[in-house]
Amino acid sequence: MKSGWFYCFAKIIVTTLLKFFWFFGVEHTTKIPESGPLLIIANHCSYFDPPVVGCALPRVVRFFAKEELFHVPILSFLIRNLGAVPLRDDMESVGALRLAMKLLQEGNAVCIFPEGTRSYTGGVAKFLDGAAYLALRTNSPILIVGIIGTFRVLPRGARFPRFWKKISVKTRLMGSPAVLVGYNSGEKAKVDREHVRKLSDAMREEVVKLIGT
Repeated sequence: MKSGWFYCFAKIIVTTLLKFFWFFGVEHTTKIPESGPLLIIANHCSYFDPPVVGCALPRVVRFFAKEELFHVPILSFLIRNLGAVPLRDDMESVGALRLAMKLLQEGNAVCIFPEGTRSYTGGVAKFLDGAAYLALRTNSPILIVGIIGTFRVLPRGARFPRFWKKISVKTRLMGSPAVLVGYNSGEKAKVDREHVRKLSDAMREEVVKLIGT
């Protein structure tokens, strides 16, 4: 993080706006680890989702952003100082996965949107495998985040947000990635296609449960 104070300041401002215009609320169904690596998995319907996740969690959250956004005046300043990481390719690329792995190994909380793009319908599409691969390779705790309402506020294709629509977030900490795919506690899971897909499907099911669709 380049500027921790700026992240905290921005979080206060954005949280205040979310509560005033969109009745923002958060429900943590399990305790969130205060330190150490944390892989955050969330559904993705809107450009509102990253700031909503950042405001919902008590930790500094690292996000990935398209590299071209780092060349946009003002926006570049904001996302750099908020700790965003430039993404040259998509999140499934080898370079992106290695960078995310490095951030997790350094003890960061890293947010991934495994659908790969914003939803066209508000539902949860099939997850790509990158996030599950990261979880198994790093054995990072997985925090499931269900975002509710951002599709109504700023759906794909909308130019301006709609006000007075409620936005809420629910979170739940999943178990060890290895245990989730059938290994005993302490065993190291094989990072093969079968186990990656099994974990990916399990994470998606948890998101669907949280948002109630």
